[in-house]
Amino acid sequence: MKSAAFCLLLWLSANSVSSQVVSDLDFTVREEMPKGTFIGNVADSANMTAKYTPDILDTLRYSFSRTQGNSVEYLFNLDEVSGDLTSAAVIDRDVICYQKEECQVKLKVQVQPGQYFAILTVNVEIIDINDHAPAFPEDQVLRSVTESARPGNSIAVPAADDPDSPRFGIQQYALLQDGDSEYFELKSSTGLAGAENIHLKLTQSLDREVRDTYSVQIVAFDGGSPPKSGVIAVNIKVLDVNDNSPRFENATYNVVVNENVPQYKRIVQVHATDPDEGKNGEVTYRFSSKTEAAYGELFIIDGSTGEVFVVGELDYELSSTYTLTITAQDRNSDSVPGRVKLFVLDLNDNAPNIKLNT
Repeated sequence: MKSAAFCLLLWLSANSVSSQVVSDLDFTVREEMPKGTFIGNVADSANMTAKYTPDILDTLRYSFSRTQGNSVEYLFNLDEVSGDLTSAAVIDRDVICYQKEECQVKLKVQVQPGQYFAILTVNVEIIDINDHAPAFPEDQVLRSVTESARPGNSIAVPAADDPDSPRFGIQQYALLQDGDSEYFELKSSTGLAGAENIHLKLTQSLDREVRDTYSVQIVAFDGGSPPKSGVIAVNIKVLDVNDNSPRFENATYNVVVNENVPQYKRIVQVHATDPDEGKNGEVTYRFSSKTEAAYGELFIIDGSTGEVFVVGELDYELSSTYTLTITAQDRNSDSVPGRVKLFVLDLNDNAPNIKLNT
């Protein structure tokens, strides 16, 4: 009795091992094929016709094994009777295997009923096509550089992205030879994490007072034949540095006044300009130290407007001319000095002094 039971156990064990056949089946399908595309037949590939009689084959049923929680099964349909594997949707390789060289998904297929139970491992390789063009994160970007930047200075530019496999991914960048490309050259490199670093390098100095904006276009090409491409416009704003001194509109301002000019009378307004931008171009005025020492009691100047006022009494008999030296100052530097040449007209304001000889 024990001997018979032992033989039965051996028979069941042997049949159990032989029935749990584990096979690897390999199929390929191109991405973006329409829904319902035939991929392969698991029954034929597993050579079921050689293993079982036609009567047994008619009883076999095929289904996905749900034990693995495979997240890509929704992309496939499996006919439970024939074993045909087809696409259940349009397959986008670049979503499943973003920028990867190879893209293979695994499916577990179980064969029923129990006495013929088997687990089949199905490997589906998804073939890439060049269905994406390089794309920059924006159509155009604004960058800035100071006018003091020297040739060789770099301006960072965002890289393009292409979700295709490396074969069809971005192969090169180029600077379009139009616009202001003569002022820049394009440099690209691969960082430690594999990311592309794109830079524009200055080839010559820029002067904001001559020109304050430049524009170039960068194009990215992929590995298709013909290649697809994407373009970004880079607008460069030149930032000001205080590299200009104010200059007077006139080197000398000639003014004529009567000697009885009233106090706090405006006699002239000087004006200087500075081509720098913003606060770098703001101008203030003052008398030179010598003018302030010599004539500070007779004249004052408004530091903001450049207006000169008489605050003392002018007397032709004491002085008929005055030379006022004025400097116009920006945030960093003085100008070439300007001058006000003041001519005082004599008035008949003195009675004759008569001396009688006795």
